[in-house]
This record gives sequence, structure tokens and C-alpha cells, in this order.
Amino acid sequence: MNNMNKKKTTKILAAYITVFMVTAAFVMPASVAQPQNAATPFTAGPVNPKNGGALWVQDSNGLTLQLCLDPSLCFFDPVVPGNLYSERIGFGPEAFWWLGESSIKNKGFSALLVMATEFAWATEEPAPGDQFPFTRLRFRLDPPADGTYTITHPYGVDVFEGTKGVRIFVSHDIPFTAPGQNQGKIGPFLTRVYVPPDGPAPGFISKGFDDVGPVTGSPLGTNYFEVRAVDPKGLPTIDLDNNINGVQSVVRTNDFSVMGQIATRHGVQVNRADYDLDPLDPGIAVFASTSNSTPLETINVSGAGLTPTAMAAGPSDPTGVWKRYFTFIVNNVPPPSINVTNTLDPAEDPACLTGDAFGPSCESTVVYPLIDRVTITKAYFYRSTGELEILASSTDPGATLTAFADDGTELDVLTGGSLKIFNVAVPPAYVTVKSSFRGADTEPVEVGFCELAGSSNVCLRK
Repeated sequence: MNNMNKKKTTKILAAYITVFMVTAAFVMPASVAQPQNAATPFTAGPVNPKNGGALWVQDSNGLTLQLCLDPSLCFFDPVVPGNLYSERIGFGPEAFWWLGESSIKNKGFSALLVMATEFAWATEEPAPGDQFPFTRLRFRLDPPADGTYTITHPYGVDVFEGTKGVRIFVSHDIPFTAPGQNQGKIGPFLTRVYVPPDGPAPGFISKGFDDVGPVTGSPLGTNYFEVRAVDPKGLPTIDLDNNINGVQSVVRTNDFSVMGQIATRHGVQVNRADYDLDPLDPGIAVFASTSNSTPLETINVSGAGLTPTAMAAGPSDPTGVWKRYFTFIVNNVPPPSINVTNTLDPAEDPACLTGDAFGPSCESTVVYPLIDRVTITKAYFYRSTGELEILASSTDPGATLTAFADDGTELDVLTGGSLKIFNVAVPPAYVTVKSSFRGADTEPVEVGFCELAGSSNVCLRK
């Protein structure tokens, strides 16, 4: 993509760059009819330790895309000079897992359709913890006359009441989370259609964003962008091509620009990793998940003093996208952290384990801090005496345990795994016990009436 095209596209996509925490629909000043949308759910993959976003996104057809960062085939904002986090991740204010666009331009009328799965930032410039991924379905129309404008697009139908000379601008920007299944107003991802022997660039869904042509992937079979206009009386008198071919109240294009890069890494999501210093059965328990792929992904656990251990693969989740993994490593001297690696992914420079000022920068290895496991066995409020009793334990006998109320107020340190607080008028709904070794547990406070609170656990009623 040349600089001129990139600047032009940047203006289109960056217009109204503010991202909204809920679906945003702006029409100035036209009104919006209830849309019909058939977009299917998509899955956001493991969190990429390098940039804090999803390592990949997968649509309902199984097409799995990574961030499109090839400078010759992908549109994305360049690195922000002097921004160390931007330099780490390799892009600036916005990048895309998938991007699609179509436009209709006639004399006196124009319409634009933008569809995207986008990586952006709450404050625009890249910063750790500020990641804001979202899906976008955007419309922009310039009505040549008052009337009703019906847009048919790959994901549904949207209807707007337009006023001559007043631009219609509607943008549905819906945030999503990783890992997990999400629902936006786009999906599955459209891909370019070619006549053999022509085809997309290897590893991509097109030849780049400048490659314009027909697409496939609409869940409705409407792989086109159409605008249909009627006047306030419901008659097709509004001309959308300035009388070039008589009154044309319906215009349609099958041409789209799309881009996306097929994922080469599946990574790993660590769901839990903790240690137990029980002298009878000491060890490290690791729970993880990754893509339910063929061939089966291989996940290994390693760390200081540990023999690299392959995790056992379990069943897939109800969506069929994820597969669960587990291992228990017998060990009574746990390291501060472990490395959980998808060894089927392309090899990475070992220097990524050290990383930079922001931490490790590997994409297929998660450096995960080990913690003890805290268990609350009792959280009870005796109404008769106003006593709150908390019992908890840690898998590390050297841990200091501290209790907190659900509003964050520190209650006190447990002694011998026990804490009793008297004269409590209003108990917390939940309590959390945190360990000095970073483990924690949260449980609801049980409420009852006891005859002899503090010296007897025989309750008359609960």
C-alpha cells in the first residue's frame, strides 16, 4: 500500500477515532430503524504476552487470523517514535486482525461500508493495560434527497431515514475480550474470491487491502453492498446515480477490499498454576488451554530446577474451539515462575523470555508466576453476637494470611488459620483471604444464629 492510499484509508478509518464502551450509533440528524443482523459469534484466542491482545481470532467457519502486520499486505498504523511499548509490539494506534471495506461513489451520491476486528487503545497511543480490541460495523451515506435508505450488506440489513445534505454516520463499535467467545455485528470474516490460477498471497486471505474484488463468507449469502432508496411516499423516485441511466433508486457493488493474515501461532492460555508443599504429595499443578487443532497442539512446562514436562491433553470445550491441558509436577522446591510453551508453534528467540522493561515478550510462551493455593473453609457471621469467624489455609505452611472485606477493607491477619472479629454490625457479603505468596480465595459469608457463638458451633437455626 503506497503512502497516499494509506493516508486516505487512515482518514476513513480514523474518523471519529474515539472508541465506545457500548455499541455506538450516530446519525446526524437522521433516525435509525431496527437493524437485522445475522453475524455469527467468533472466538478470541489466548492473550498474547507481547502486546496484551488476542493472539488470534477465529470465526464460526474456523478461519483463524493473527494481527495483520506485514507492511506490504496489511494496513496498520506505524510504530509511534519514542513510544517504547509501540516499538515493542510493532505498530501504533491501530492494527487489525481482519478488515473489510466497500464503497459506492456516483456523482451526487456516495456510501461507505467498513467492517473490522480491530486492535486499538483507550487513549489512542499504545500503553500496557490500555488495550481496547473491538469489532466494527460502520455506515456512511450522503443522501441526495429526503427518504428511506435501506442498506443490504454481508451481515444483514439496516434502514435509515435520511435528509438531503445531511450525512448519515453510524458506527457499531463493540469491545471484546480474550480469551473467549464474543458476539459482534460482523462474522464470519469475508475472504476474497479468485478465479484459478489466481489466488491470495500465501498465508493471507487476499493480495492486500488494495486488492479489490468479489468476496465470500456472508452468513446470508449477500456478498454485496447495496443501497435502496424510496421517497417519503414510499416511491422509488430518488436517483442514486445522477440520472446517468435514468432514475436508479437501487445501486449495488460486489467489490470489496479485505485483508487478514492466517495465524501461524496458536499460543497457550494458562488458566491456573499453583504449588503445594504438603510433605506427602508436594508439587505444581498447571491448567492451560489452547486451540483445538489438528495436529494436536503440544504444551510443555519448564522452569528453574524442573524437568521439562509435557502436559496431557483433555477434552475440548462445548464450542469445540478450545482444548484443555493439565499436568502435575512432583516438586518440593517450586521456582518463582514457570514457562508454559506451545512447542508446535514456530520457535522464538530465547531472549524473549527476558524481554524488556515491560516483561517477557514471547508470543508462544507464557512466563507464569507460581503461587500457593489458599482455601477458605469457613466464613460465618453469628447474628446473635455479631461475631465474624474466618478459617483458611494455604498450601505453603510459611504463608501469612490476611482477610479482606468485599470493599477492599483489610480485616486482620489470621493466626493459625483462624480469625474472629467481634461486634460486627454489618458483615461483608464476601471475604477474601490473601497469602503473602500471592494466592487468594474469595467466598460468600454464611449467616446464621448460634446459641453459643465462639464457644459452640451448634446453631439453633440458619
